[in-house]
Amino acid sequence: MRKNYILLVFAENKPGVLNKMMSLIRKKMYNVETITACKTETKGISRITLGVSHSEGEIIEQIIRQLQKIVEVTKVVNITESPHVERELALIKVSAKNGNRAEVSDLTSIFRGNIVDVQKDSMIVEIIGSPEKIESAVKILEDFGIEEIARTGITAMER
Repeated sequence: MRKNYILLVFAENKPGVLNKMMSLIRKKMYNVETITACKTETKGISRITLGVSHSEGEIIEQIIRQLQKIVEVTKVVNITESPHVERELALIKVSAKNGNRAEVSDLTSIFRGNIVDVQKDSMIVEIIGSPEKIESAVKILEDFGIEEIARTGITAMER
């Protein structure tokens, strides 16, 4: 059975650092489900949120130790079991034919989403929330015909 983990990695904002991290994770046969990266409030430091999965739990500690050995990495935190907030953004292009715009709009509201673009034959819906909320919205909107999905991947922060 696969287990999902959320790792926060703080590293120097330099070329090649992300490549070193991905090479290390790949070697241990982890699958990177999502990755987000951005500058932080500390100059020169980036925050990388990794959503990874693997079938062997004890290896996660080994991955953390090896990530910490990368010179440019300043801190690694496994927040999987810690109280945290996680969010994801999804843009979903839905077919808007046969007069279903009002129904798509109503369903989008249920998920506290927004219609961000309307074209002749399609609408783009924006949903922000937990990965589970995004999955629920996708399942509901599939009935209308999803033409395209773009998801940011999770970003997370300890409470």
